[in-house]
Amino acid sequence: MIENINKNVLSLKSRFSAAAVHDISLRILNEIGIPITFGKALDLLVAIGCKVNGSRTRVFIPEHVIAESLKRVIPQYGLFDRSGEKSIAIGGDNVAFMSGAAAIRVRDLDGTYRPSTLKDLADMTRLQDALPNLDVMHEIVDAMDADPATFRLDMAAEMLKNTTKPCAFVVDKPEEVDDIYNMALAIRGSEKSLRDKPFFTIHDISAEATLGIVKNGCEAMMKCAARGIPTGLAAYPVMGMTGPVTLEGSLALANANVLAALVIIQHINPGNPFLYMIMAGTIDMRSAETVSASPEIWQYYVAGQKMAEYYGLPSQCIISGDSKLSDAQLVMEKLPGMLISVLSGINLIHGSTCEMDSMNCASYEQILIDNEMISMIKRLVTDPGSFQGDLDHDAIFNDIRQSLEAPMYFMDSDVTINEFKKRLWSSNLIVRQNFNRWHTGGMKSMADHALQKARDILDHYQVAPLDPGVLREINGIVTKAHARPPA
Repeated sequence: MIENINKNVLSLKSRFSAAAVHDISLRILNEIGIPITFGKALDLLVAIGCKVNGSRTRVFIPEHVIAESLKRVIPQYGLFDRSGEKSIAIGGDNVAFMSGAAAIRVRDLDGTYRPSTLKDLADMTRLQDALPNLDVMHEIVDAMDADPATFRLDMAAEMLKNTTKPCAFVVDKPEEVDDIYNMALAIRGSEKSLRDKPFFTIHDISAEATLGIVKNGCEAMMKCAARGIPTGLAAYPVMGMTGPVTLEGSLALANANVLAALVIIQHINPGNPFLYMIMAGTIDMRSAETVSASPEIWQYYVAGQKMAEYYGLPSQCIISGDSKLSDAQLVMEKLPGMLISVLSGINLIHGSTCEMDSMNCASYEQILIDNEMISMIKRLVTDPGSFQGDLDHDAIFNDIRQSLEAPMYFMDSDVTINEFKKRLWSSNLIVRQNFNRWHTGGMKSMADHALQKARDILDHYQVAPLDPGVLREINGIVTKAHARPPA
């Protein structure tokens, strides 16, 4: 039994105070200071009124500097496809879905587990390109067979060859920003096109585990701002370990990191698209293992979205699970997180596919299952039409009167025939036939259907190829990066 249930959790009318968390973050930045060691960032911050300690390792950011930066943010921006003709809106009342990332192993089509490869990245990217409910492509796996010195660039090139959808990339080194930008420039042909109609983001620039911005990440973030690339800072407190155990405390600490990054970005390029990234984990105190899906994390997301709205920023969260395969645990972990994030109004749902085993695993069948989950949620939150008055009262009444007298009732009414496709959600994966039909059909599960559909797509679906000249340019950029001396 749940007594005195809070019916306002999903409508964001809880007693959580964004202003209070903002105030704590201001105190962190002004009184504790934030570790930043990249010299150009320190020079910029000093020039706009911040103080730096004697060893130039910590910056103190006053409230007025943050307030001035917040005046420059934009609440929404567009991400475009490869051609620049189709766009999705990131921000406002829009919710877009982005694939998972960073899996170091895959569950293959035959059910075995093995290290992820560049071929997996190509195949899984192409598989997701075929699916209607994935809006943005991410590096769903970290290819273990790629050169460690250049694997971010190798993966970016593989993605650009296997999708026409907008992409999100991760960089480890600042020069990778330039390399990825030049790949995109080869595709689009002009810097103006990339600024006016961006088709990629570099958004997973990491904060320190607790407080601070890593040097390479800070430099990469500043390069993004200079080129007008949408970006953001990934601050990921593990509540009870690298962040306070309280929701408000961890959110205030993460928020301090985000505000510091926002100050830098907005003073380099006012209005540069900036995602408010809502990410957190918890810890299992019995085993000291990190946890990536729990009620506390989902509460954090609801509160984090209120912070994004408080600042007028587009938002992103990450949905993950700790289960190692497509089972009941993974559904229990992913579906509530996905649904709560959508109903909270978070603008970009990262991890919409896979993100299994605490973000370490991806599977071909789970991509299809998650696509179906997104479809179900989209149907739930979309008005069916009659709520907006597209069927008049007389039509509804006449349909009822006539169908009550018909042999098949409502099954063969004109309204049913004309409306059922948009009124009744259907699935090609979910098992809905009766037991006898299911039994005689081989007793296949949803995962079985998903595996078969994945095989069919991989066997037949092809992404529109890049122009041969563009492909040569992209391959040339990768080749030069391989020849670059180690930093």
